Amino acid sequence: MEDPLLIRHFNGHRAAVTGVAFSPNGRGVATSSLDSFLLIWNLKPHSRAFRLVGHKEGVTCVQFSPDGHLVASASQDWTARLWIPCM
Repeated sequence: MEDPLLIRHFNGHRAAVTGVAFSPNGRGVATSSLDSFLLIWNLKPHSRAFRLVGHKEGVTCVQFSPDGHLVASASQDWTARLWIPCM
């Protein structure tokens, strides 16, 4: 068995990452964090991430809708939000 190979390192959150979700089309990844932000990462090399701002406290989970047109998040601020991802 071969050792795992790191394909890409995502750096941008300022606190612990609490969730990761792949987009249904495989072109992006969404991450949630205790820094109160969501980041949408394009998997193309050298692409920038989009920061989704709105929660007042740490974001505890993130999930794409089955068709990939929406992202849902839940937070310690007692809210759930729906977002249109920029991808």
